[in-house]
Amino acid sequence: MKKSVLVTLADKNYINQAKQLFSSVYFNSGWQGDYLLLSHDIPEKDLKWFRKKGIIVKKVKPLIYKKFNQWGPSIYSKFYLFSPYFKKWKNVVYLDSDIIVKYSIENLANLKGFYATTYKDKKLYHEIFKFNRELDKLKGKYSDLKGLVFNSGVMAFSSDIIKENTFIDLKNIFHKYVYITDGEEPLLNLYFQGIWNRLPIIYNFPVVLSNKVVEAIFGESVVQHFVSSKKPWKKDSSFYREWKDNLEKADRIDLDNRIKGNLLSTRKKLNYSIFLRFLVIYCIIDKKIGQIGIILRNYSPKIYYILKRIK
Repeated sequence: MKKSVLVTLADKNYINQAKQLFSSVYFNSGWQGDYLLLSHDIPEKDLKWFRKKGIIVKKVKPLIYKKFNQWGPSIYSKFYLFSPYFKKWKNVVYLDSDIIVKYSIENLANLKGFYATTYKDKKLYHEIFKFNRELDKLKGKYSDLKGLVFNSGVMAFSSDIIKENTFIDLKNIFHKYVYITDGEEPLLNLYFQGIWNRLPIIYNFPVVLSNKVVEAIFGESVVQHFVSSKKPWKKDSSFYREWKDNLEKADRIDLDNRIKGNLLSTRKKLNYSIFLRFLVIYCIIDKKIGQIGIILRNYSPKIYYILKRIK
């Protein structure tokens, strides 16, 4: 059994995003395990670059061929992470392709069980938007619908959580509830409810505002996850230069010659509790929610709706 594998998922529209992700992992994190691209309907000619770099390509058959709400069909291929194929590695670390890795994530390759980050106060039943009679069915089978939801953009797990029927069970959940849920995340939460463990926020820090000022004041995160529509590959993003530099360096990835990653010192670690208090104070002074409210709503809906009434 191999030790660990770093995985991202991409379709033909996110090839450069996958390259950037692997580049930031190679140069900034110094990842020592395998690299794997979960390929959702990518033409073979576009996969040559990854194979040449020594990145494993795992082609998967789409589970669905049409778009639901805002989500394309590729996101559901994330379920393949829990197929028997991945039991050849002891540990699996998955990162969405809209991520920039800043520091070493080697700690994620030594975990036992299933780990992910929660965006505070976000409950599972909030993710199910077409309740009706289907909610009663869910309540009957899933008792913890008011439990916290993990974000599926960063997941780290030991492969012993993958059982013979895990992938089949996930597909069954998918076919049963895809029409009443928003994306793959609530479906994964249904399956792993009650058995997942919480990762520190620095391994999946949601970039909604510009983190440049945040980092200067409160410290840095290991993994930056661009969860809003303001993606780093857009030229008007304050992260565009960094993202572009990582993409350009991708051609220099050499898995036969690994490099040491950047270690995040304790002094530089994001003080998340102070950061959250800063957001609250800022909102009160500003007397409006605006873009800052998006991140606040995810972490503390109660405070968000109180502040929304202060006009």
